[in-house]
Amino acid sequence: MDRETVFEKFERALGDLTAEQENLITLNVDIYRKLKEQRLEKRKAYQKKLYEILELNNLKQRRSKILELTKSYNSDPMNSPARRKNLFLIKEVLNLSTDKQNLHFKEKLKEYGSWVDSYLEEEFVNFKSKLISSIV
Repeated sequence: MDRETVFEKFERALGDLTAEQENLITLNVDIYRKLKEQRLEKRKAYQKKLYEILELNNLKQRRSKILELTKSYNSDPMNSPARRKNLFLIKEVLNLSTDKQNLHFKEKLKEYGSWVDSYLEEEFVNFKSKLISSIV
């Protein structure tokens, strides 16, 4: 991931970055390259295991193994030094945030929250509709 892409991600959450925040990100941009490489390796390993599972003839065993693989993939926090450095960098950038950035961030959180609310409401309506149609 290049420097400009990382800036865009932070700016999406905070608005315009200060020179100090930009400098901090620039000094640590290599973290994002390492994380990208780790995610790619993790996906490759997942795909390899998935292909092996798909070769199984026993459908019940195949289903069980796919569920197990998916759960383990989604629960692994990729607890690597690069991941910890990334979290530290985010914390440092947030510690340097201005009042204007804090306000922008709060507005973004509200926006994301409304997206989640809309999604959950839609899912509930779909569930309710299916439930009613199954009863009738």
